[in-house]
Amino acid sequence: MNHKVYKLKNWPFAKGEQAQLTWISSPFRREKKIMIYAYFRAKGRTGKNLNRLGHVTYISYSTYVYRW
Repeated sequence: MNHKVYKLKNWPFAKGEQAQLTWISSPFRREKKIMIYAYFRAKGRTGKNLNRLGHVTYISYSTYVYRW
């Protein structure tokens, strides 16, 4: 199976811990870029991650994401 890898900065969970995307915030401007917060849930806790709006196409709801 082919896997695409996208690095997300400031990952709120431990390395190798799988998290599920649960919500994406409304877009806002920061440093002349359009940004969003992506909220992930793993093991009963939620963490948020700041991303550029263009990266939304690489993540989708109910998919599992992890840092390795």
